[in-house]
Amino acid sequence: MSKDVRSNVSPSHDEKLTALNASLQEANRLFKAGQPQPAIEFCHKILQAMPGEPNALHMLGFIANSQGQLEASAAYLRRACLSSSAPAVAFADLSEVLRRKGLYEEAERMGRRALAIDDKLPRAWNNLGVIVQGLADTPASRVTRFAEARSCFDRAITLNPEYFEAYWNRGTLALIQEKFEQAWPDFEWRKRKQGHNLQIASAQPIWSGLEDISDKTILVHWEQGLGDTIQFCRYVEMLSKIAGKVLFWPQKPLMAMMRRANLGAEIVDFEDKTLRYDFRIPLMSLPVVLKTNMNSIPSRQSYIKPDPERVAHWQKTLSPEGFKIGISWKGSSGPIDAGRSVPLTAFLPLLQIPGVRLISLQKFEGLFELHKLPKGTRIETLGDDFDNGTDGFSDTAAVIRLCDLVITSDTAIAHLAGALGVSTWVALKKMPDWRWFLDREDCPWYENVRLFRQEKSGDWDGVFTKIVQSVAQVVSGAPDPKVTQAARAQIPDIKDIHEPAPTAMSKDKEEHINVDMLPSPISPISWGEFIDKLTILEIKSERITETTALTNVLTELSRLFSSADGRWLSNSQLLGHKARLRKVNEALWKIEDDIREKESLQTFDQEFIALARSVYQRNDERAGIKREINALMNSDFAEQKLYKAY
Repeated sequence: MSKDVRSNVSPSHDEKLTALNASLQEANRLFKAGQPQPAIEFCHKILQAMPGEPNALHMLGFIANSQGQLEASAAYLRRACLSSSAPAVAFADLSEVLRRKGLYEEAERMGRRALAIDDKLPRAWNNLGVIVQGLADTPASRVTRFAEARSCFDRAITLNPEYFEAYWNRGTLALIQEKFEQAWPDFEWRKRKQGHNLQIASAQPIWSGLEDISDKTILVHWEQGLGDTIQFCRYVEMLSKIAGKVLFWPQKPLMAMMRRANLGAEIVDFEDKTLRYDFRIPLMSLPVVLKTNMNSIPSRQSYIKPDPERVAHWQKTLSPEGFKIGISWKGSSGPIDAGRSVPLTAFLPLLQIPGVRLISLQKFEGLFELHKLPKGTRIETLGDDFDNGTDGFSDTAAVIRLCDLVITSDTAIAHLAGALGVSTWVALKKMPDWRWFLDREDCPWYENVRLFRQEKSGDWDGVFTKIVQSVAQVVSGAPDPKVTQAARAQIPDIKDIHEPAPTAMSKDKEEHINVDMLPSPISPISWGEFIDKLTILEIKSERITETTALTNVLTELSRLFSSADGRWLSNSQLLGHKARLRKVNEALWKIEDDIREKESLQTFDQEFIALARSVYQRNDERAGIKREINALMNSDFAEQKLYKAY
């Protein structure tokens, strides 16, 4: 009897599974055929018959993710993953969505859960590699996190040797670490990606860098965004020196600008059917075939020129008063923009600095934020005709040239302002795009660009606190150093600190000292000594909390800063040396603390000896950086030291 019952139940169960699989296959077919709405309806019918069915929920989450609906996607996928029969790919897809939402810790947990169920999923390994790389939030953690990320990409490639995204991610991981030679072969796998103008319809071969092109014509074509074209067009000029003839096809909005750039190439449109050439190459492959590295990046100075007529127009339109700051806070929408756009409100504290004017350089994206500002907020806009012609950046470039400073998130504006040679500050997320590298304040691509980085993911307030302090320094010539909250509450603001009033003095004392000579002596010092002293005072201003001592430090810092022409702040190379020197002085501060602690305990062990030795080792490093600064600034003075040789 029981045997007959089992035989009656099984066909019904099998039929149900068959119907479910058929419905899922049909939904998948519709989605791949570009009909997402019928696919969604199929999934909902499944859920009506089988509430909580994980495969249907997974497909709904997958479709929502493909449409950029991250919240809906995460909701569907979380429901799918509640089921004990949820497939590994549901956890993998949830991990990817959570990463795109910036929830890296949860994304890592879901990614590892997916691989615990099935460790043969290349996409899951690739996604986990991106997550692990994003979680490398300190220099110490990068050693292990970056190694693990590379291992994840390696595993994905082992499972699928044609997995171009894993190669590309492995390449960009090496690039952000400034390992150009290691990175370029993997970076070339981006050519497999559909779109981005990488697969143009051409019968001519791609130049590999091996063929002799001294008497050949080569077509260089754009491949990604406007910012990429502005950044990498510098390599076209480099190519023109070894090729017979170079044709360069940029995006239409950049054609006029590229003609003014004097790249040694003929600017062309691929739609011109009369074009004749022997080889072609995507623009961003030029650094690869030309074998450039960090030390051979060409044209770090200005190489783009604005339209003189537009400059003249905006010179008449924009009043010359004040310190003009051009701002841009949002790039093009899409996955690449995740985490890099800045809320417009983050710029508002700049308006509290006397004389500062904020001029919006934003076009299309992010403009709605202007309408949400507090009443009376003054951010200047440039009208509906601003960059409304076919020459897409003509007005933007002209206005940038007239600005004293540009402050922007990671957008095309950063590259345009950098290439124009205008002082530019870029606000970067914690783990930025590879081209901005790590830790450094200077930018190897543009000498006039300074980088401000998040210390914690999503913390734009911290970034703009530094930016506001730095703008205040540039505008007024007086620093606004960081101090602890407790200390700041007890001392006057730095702008209120004045030279102490003279104190009463006995007649005997007065006769002994000439009071006319009391002001501090003005002594010529080298640029290296100036920057060294500046970094030491900055460190003290952050670590000293006693009110009198802190006030003295701030007063000294203010006078030191005002003793030099503030234009040195726009020298990004000098600021890079300053950052290095500060790290050495911070290390010396800690070493001295450790030595004093051991001395107080009368512990003169091997560690004490190592600490003592590290003092002169760090001081040698410090002296070397100061020599580099003196050489950079052609300093009239240079520190001279002579130690006994052993």
